[in-house]
Parts: sequence; structure tokens; C-alpha cells
Amino acid sequence: MTEIKISLPCWFFEVDGKDKILNNVVFSSDKYVTFEECFRNCINFNPYKHWPNLYEEHTIVTYIDKNNISHKTTYENGLIFYDDIEDDLGITEEQFDKIIELEEVKEY
Repeated sequence: MTEIKISLPCWFFEVDGKDKILNNVVFSSDKYVTFEECFRNCINFNPYKHWPNLYEEHTIVTYIDKNNISHKTTYENGLIFYDDIEDDLGITEEQFDKIIELEEVKEY
């Protein structure tokens, strides 16, 4: 078995929810090397396209820092909730402002 090395830091998002037919559903994204790539894919991900009977969903964005420590934040309706952006997301306010200025939503 080949071990896959993930370079740190990295970011990914997870969606979990309740579906009327399938009960619990979970989606874990790929690992991304930048917060921007993760955030754009998180915004563009439409869980209802994959699970049309979804009635409850929660999205968590995880930042794994260079010390392999996970920092989890909640994403909801285009908003990401954090206490300290550099600790929780691994980026600065200025970097975040640039990312959201350029955002273009494309569902996949």
C-alpha cells in the first residue's frame, strides 16, 4: 500500500446532513493547498444536487496547520465563522478580502 503524503498546511471541507431516504450523509472534499481553493469549492458545492431529499446540513471547514493541528470553523449560507482568522483559517484579513472580492459561484 502506498502512503500518500499531504503537505501542510492544508484545508478541506466536510458536509454532513440528514436525508429523508438515506438518513445520514457525509461528504469530505479533497485536501487543498490554499484556503482560497478550499473556500471557492466549498461555496460552489451544492449538497442538494447530490442528495435532493436533504433536509438538514452542516458544513465545517478544517485548516490543518504546519504542526498538524486541526482548526475547525463553521460555514453556513456563504458565511464562515471564526474567532481569530490567522489561527482559525491560516490567512490574514487582507487575503480573505481579496478572495471574497473575486468569488464567482459555479455549482458542481
